[in-house]
Parts: sequence; C-alpha cells; structure tokens
Amino acid sequence: MIHKTAALQDRVRAQWIEAIHARIACLDDSGADRSLSRKTPGVNHLLPPKGRADAQFADAVAPVGDKLVLTKTTDSA
Repeated sequence: MIHKTAALQDRVRAQWIEAIHARIACLDDSGADRSLSRKTPGVNHLLPPKGRADAQFADAVAPVGDKLVLTKTTDSA
C-alpha cells in the first residue's frame, strides 16, 4: 500500500498539485483530546501523541519540505 501511495504522490508532485497530509494522533501527551470512539478499549485505544515516533509518516510517503500536515484526533471527516 505504501508504494502505491508514494507513486501517487510522485504523480501529483510532478503536476505541481498541492498535497495535504493528515495524521491521526493525540495533540497532547495525556490523550485527553481523543474522540469518544478513540477512547474505547481495543484498537481504537491505540492513538499516540503527535510527537512520538509511531505517529510519524513512513519515510516513503512523508511530506516534503514545508507541506501542510493536519493532525486529527479521529478518523472521521
């Protein structure tokens, strides 16, 4: 999946289209800002703070330069 996303990003960048990156992570270390769905036990409970290593983008699909990165606390729109 990552290699397909990276290829799509390359095509977008080649056409000078602005790409926006979004990550799902807590904005603070305590996780108090998580949505209700992310506070339930199980997989949804796994939501790292945005500064932690496991909340970062994989190198192959990371933003380049100063591109816009949105941090969300839930995966809904």
